[in-house]
Amino acid sequence: MINKFRNTNTTTAQAAKTLEELRVSRRLMFNKFLMRNIIVEVNGKYYLNEQNLIDFRAKKSKILIPFIILILILNIFLSMYFSK
Repeated sequence: MINKFRNTNTTTAQAAKTLEELRVSRRLMFNKFLMRNIIVEVNGKYYLNEQNLIDFRAKKSKILIPFIILILILNIFLSMYFSK
């Protein structure tokens, strides 16, 4: 979906298009992006806010990386514990 906005240069309010023009439907992912202001509505037309997408991905990484490290540490601990 992000690529549809990028491929049609729909990344500013001035370039906003209708969902029909973009051939995008309002499904779960679209609504999630809309709620996070990654996709922005202006007068019934939509565009991709690249900066909000970058911010969202950075925030997601900050949460995901410590979680992965925790899982790895737990895995090492459990393998040491059960190998005895």
